[in-house]
Amino acid sequence: MESRRRVALITGANRGVGKGIALAFAEKGYDLFLAHYGEPKKAQEVIEEIQKRFGREVHTYDCNLAVAAEVEDLFRAAVDAYGEIDVLMSNAGVGLEKYLTYTTIREMDNIYQTNYRAGIYLATMVANHMKEKKIRGSILFTASTRGSFEVHPDDALYGGMKAALHRSAQSLAREFAPYGLNKPIVCSDGEWLFPVALWKRFPSAFNPDQPRALSNVYSSSDHGKTFQYKGGIAIPGRYYDESVLVERKNGLLWMLVRCEDGVGQAFSKDGGKIWENPGKSDIPGPNSRFQVMRLRSGNLLMVNHQPENGLYRPNPDEEFFYIRSQLTAYLSCDDGKTWSKQLLLDERDGVSYPDVAQDDNGDIYIIYDYNRYKDMEILMAVIRETDDNGLEAKQLKVVVDKPY
Repeated sequence: MESRRRVALITGANRGVGKGIALAFAEKGYDLFLAHYGEPKKAQEVIEEIQKRFGREVHTYDCNLAVAAEVEDLFRAAVDAYGEIDVLMSNAGVGLEKYLTYTTIREMDNIYQTNYRAGIYLATMVANHMKEKKIRGSILFTASTRGSFEVHPDDALYGGMKAALHRSAQSLAREFAPYGLNKPIVCSDGEWLFPVALWKRFPSAFNPDQPRALSNVYSSSDHGKTFQYKGGIAIPGRYYDESVLVERKNGLLWMLVRCEDGVGQAFSKDGGKIWENPGKSDIPGPNSRFQVMRLRSGNLLMVNHQPENGLYRPNPDEEFFYIRSQLTAYLSCDDGKTWSKQLLLDERDGVSYPDVAQDDNGDIYIIYDYNRYKDMEILMAVIRETDDNGLEAKQLKVVVDKPY
């Protein structure tokens, strides 16, 4: 725990997703600087709710993010209020569903200025502030499926700006990685390891001869300035790979890979250069993504789909796939040899693609999706370890994002 207070700057925070994000940060002990556009009564209601429920300090600021000068004023006001910013949550945006051929230049400018330029411009100021103050902070953007795999004929501007925001956020993360923003420390010696796969299932235009069509590992020993190829392996039955790396307590690297009929594995004794003993692990799986991470306690957490009576139900709509249900958190106290504790997170058909993070207080946040081609919901579960090496739920099935 840090001795000084932690501060989050959140835009679009007086309603909807932004308000929910503000409440979540307040619950975790952050003081807040909340930006909104108009609606002063709603902003005051958010202040009163946060102060009543969590007792945190809150400042609000009314500004039009489509105006660059007001974005600059917002940043200066937040720094003047608190001195330092630990988190930027760029959430504000406006919607537009309109065919491009009927869209006016004024509407184009408004979507660009509000949904893209404001967030990126504010992020650059906050990133430089964190760099100067040596703050290991986080810069986050509210994304949308309409900026990734969904394409609609009336969505050229909104979806296009979300896609641009996503791409720029990736570049910004790479630019500031050496300064400690979202630094992915993996190994005990400080080396970063990244699982990077070239799928066996599809040939790659970037690698036509497929000499590295493997579950690969890349590394960085200089905080992301340069990356080196370490090694790779073709684990039998691998499908879309989505591999996970775990450093065991004895220094052995353990690679786990999504396979058609479960989870494959391989081991490396030399930091990822040579991989040995490829084969099927004892971990089941329905040909879907899973997640494994080391907790602060030293135990391992896995989020995976629990089979029903030892089996997964075939998916009638997709060959080689199974119904994804019974999303479950498992705990291992013996470095992954056994998974003795489990907690059901979501029993419904259609839950998939979990990701996991743990905060300084020990709370474990699990994000996953539900019916990603229909309902398109993003949900969150919050759990934690118990004193007897178990798992307990704090919140389950919390919807954090869904289409309009």
